[in-house]
Amino acid sequence: MRVCLDPGHGGNTGARGNGLIEDALALDFARRIGHHLRLRGWETVMTRGDDRFVTLASRGALAVRTKCGLFLSIHLNAAASPSARGCECFAAAGDERSLKIAARLTAALSSMGLKNRGAKYDTQSAHGSLRVLRDTYKNMPALLLEIGFLTNKADAELLGDKFFRERAAVAVAEVISQRD
Repeated sequence: MRVCLDPGHGGNTGARGNGLIEDALALDFARRIGHHLRLRGWETVMTRGDDRFVTLASRGALAVRTKCGLFLSIHLNAAASPSARGCECFAAAGDERSLKIAARLTAALSSMGLKNRGAKYDTQSAHGSLRVLRDTYKNMPALLLEIGFLTNKADAELLGDKFFRERAAVAVAEVISQRD
């Protein structure tokens, strides 16, 4: 099985909060998750390997072109209210196979101290629909994972801890490896 890991944003973009920057953390998570997937015998494809901007269209196209069996876009959240916290995972509206995996991902991360905001369809996102999911879900399960809020102090403390990030990466790789 081949998994496309998509560290969100890049090129100094994305959310910021409590001294943390989304694109750098998303890349760190993707590298760690990829490492643990490869240890389990999986192949990985990364949409970016450094801090550069990659278009939304090219992210999905890479996953389809390389015949991946799963697409995972990795993000960190932000909100105007510092009380917003937790992890959530999105799937394209109507894509039940991806929604099941999303529910397992949020359950695994919530067992590590993040609030479980649930598995949701992309139409429930602040953006209405998510391009990277729309470009990939017909070819493979496709997920956009938000691993906590940079703007929440408790989440930021966890996200800033490299040991938490390592445990979270192991958990995500385990869920992906066990999917139906």
